Amino acid sequence: FIDAHTGALRFDQPRSLQGFDLDIETGNHHSPTSNYCHMWWWTTDDDHWCDENGCNSSADTEGWNAYKNAKKVYNYWKVYLGRDSYNNKGGKIQMYIHGGTNWANAHFVCNRLEFGDGYPVLDIMAHEFTHWVTDKTSNLIYKNESGALNESFSDIFAAFTDWQDKNWLIGEDLPGGAIRSLADPTI
Repeated sequence: FIDAHTGALRFDQPRSLQGFDLDIETGNHHSPTSNYCHMWWWTTDDDHWCDENGCNSSADTEGWNAYKNAKKVYNYWKVYLGRDSYNNKGGKIQMYIHGGTNWANAHFVCNRLEFGDGYPVLDIMAHEFTHWVTDKTSNLIYKNESGALNESFSDIFAAFTDWQDKNWLIGEDLPGGAIRSLADPTI
């Protein structure tokens, strides 16, 4: 990006992301086969849609949006923070979209991201990805004060990653709108 007034380089984004490794699958609106780690991989309820090179012809619009947002999240951490994926070793970003039936949520669990319909929007994806980074770096116990720190770190990096909106809202692109405001936590 070049400043139109001064001609100065403002931001340089690489065309190809070195180390970017991705696997997006759809849960086809089914529930996982197990409550432990939400196991999908031995069922026929999941289908591979996207990798680091793009999506196949089976992917729907939400699959393509998840792909674009995963690239943006990876690129934010790589360019601005010098971190190569969640583990700083180019770890494969694995995720399921269209998880469950009417599941309006997202989470990081057992080294992958899972999203209900409408939830792989940029700041929610960045929020969940940051949980993954936190898990690999500090392994905060998800309880009491350390759990609150874990959530706050994820919200802050979600807002930074999605800063083109220039607001402190989390989830403003979700079907039901924003779920939190960092500028006004009482909302």
